[in-house]
Amino acid sequence: MIVEDFKDAAGRWVLSFRDSLTKEQKYTWLGRKYKSMKDRAKVGGAEQRRYPRYAGCYTTFTDFQDFANWAVQQKGYAEEGFELDKDLLCTSGEKVYAKENCIFVPKEINLLFNKVKPLRSECGIGVQKTRYGKFRAKIKYNNSNVYLGTFDNVDEAFLAYKTAKEEKVKMLAELYKDRIDERCYNLLMNFEASKDD
Repeated sequence: MIVEDFKDAAGRWVLSFRDSLTKEQKYTWLGRKYKSMKDRAKVGGAEQRRYPRYAGCYTTFTDFQDFANWAVQQKGYAEEGFELDKDLLCTSGEKVYAKENCIFVPKEINLLFNKVKPLRSECGIGVQKTRYGKFRAKIKYNNSNVYLGTFDNVDEAFLAYKTAKEEKVKMLAELYKDRIDERCYNLLMNFEASKDD
């Protein structure tokens, strides 16, 4: 359940509060996003130890108020199932949470470009060599592997993966067109899969 964002009597955004009935500490929608971002950017923190891909992450938001004032003006703000993404728009390769490259996207878009080891092999992403010397193409869809066929060579198999991946990305772009940042939509519509994605 989303806890709506609100300001305190002094006009400052509230990150978290103690529920008067349950006595539980609860985070607002923005509070959860901010806490998650800070946890991932904490050098040597639990998130970086648990998920090494977060090593080197940092943020340029000065504090929660800075983050909240930026966030409430963004597309996708406070939408259930939307996540804060720092990578899609970042062209420098840095792992930085910054106003210029952070956007809110649906989880399924956020997961599109995760580096998933089971889909990677010596043949490239989305292709596996079978024990019979053929090449099987597959794509991850809704947390399941979808097999695209078996092919005589790696290039044919990758082409099947590439076609399916690009169709999936464009379909999601169209599905969320009115709810995502225009820069994200354009990036998704122009996406081209490569073997080293």
